[in-house]
Amino acid sequence: MKHFLLFSMVALFALLCFELNRYPQASASKPPSVEKIQDVRAQKIDNYFRERNMPLEGYGKKMVEVAEKNGLDWRLLPAISIRESSGGKHMCKNNPFGWGSCKIIFSSLNEAIDTVGYKLNNLPVYKGKSTKQKLYYYNGTVVPSYPDEVIVIMNKISTTE
Repeated sequence: MKHFLLFSMVALFALLCFELNRYPQASASKPPSVEKIQDVRAQKIDNYFRERNMPLEGYGKKMVEVAEKNGLDWRLLPAISIRESSGGKHMCKNNPFGWGSCKIIFSSLNEAIDTVGYKLNNLPVYKGKSTKQKLYYYNGTVVPSYPDEVIVIMNKISTTE
């Protein structure tokens, strides 16, 4: 009896395998790669900067990478830079974000992007906050309309082709 059950199970398994291989699986569309999604977002940022002759054109990829690394909305860093310095047109000391009331000097734009992205996620005043709350503490305590102004810019970046 044991041999009969074992034989039946093996036969059933073989039949199942045969049947599964008889009918090709419909190819499921693969989700876009992370790199492709990053590229699309970086391109939107760079297009926004280019259309407005902003010096930060070309930094879209860096901003997306830093945002992802720090759990930020991918549009936050470019939008802050646009609100604070017109996308680098009026930046001071490699500081397009107005970080530290523009008294902080960065050695490069990459350092500025890395630093501000990191701090917007890790300083206690920002940690665990929503994007709007981060913006409130970034400059909304001084300019009450600041969070909404930056969010409008973020939405414009999203719709840029």
